[in-house]
Amino acid sequence: MQNSSNKSLSKWPAVIAIVFLLLALLEWPYSFYTLLKWVVTGVAVYYAYTIYETLQKTNGWFWALAVVAVLNNPIAPIHLGDKGLRNIIDVVIVVFFIVLISIKFQTSEGGSEMSQGERLEIVKKYLKENEEMTNREHRKITGVSDATATRDLDELEKSGVVEQVGTTGKYVKYRLKS
Repeated sequence: MQNSSNKSLSKWPAVIAIVFLLLALLEWPYSFYTLLKWVVTGVAVYYAYTIYETLQKTNGWFWALAVVAVLNNPIAPIHLGDKGLRNIIDVVIVVFFIVLISIKFQTSEGGSEMSQGERLEIVKKYLKENEEMTNREHRKITGVSDATATRDLDELEKSGVVEQVGTTGKYVKYRLKS
């Protein structure tokens, strides 16, 4: 049985980028446009990373955000020449951000797309990189239910891979056994 949940993106980064993009339709000093590029690129990279972390894969939204980031890259700028063309692109990006923050991303839960072995490997890799993990962190990175995360962590504890630190509730953490 597969459970699913919908996850929304935070709207504030897009709102900030949209305000900058709309202000760019007016005349400003060159420094404003440089700041605009930093803001839009930062927001695009943030959303691309968030989408990848949520879905654990790339999709069309991810790649569209990558294009937005490249088009607005302040380090190696792409000069489009005509300000009219730039304004059209800015308006398209505004519409893109509005649509992006209005959708919800479908994520699967319940482990039906990922075997327990795959989840346990992800947990071990996470623990090698971060030293400790909570049940909540397990759920976040694997998209499983609380009960499934508990079973996975119990399995790793019984097999001697991890040790539990703390006794109950949100203060319980798991670490790789030395």
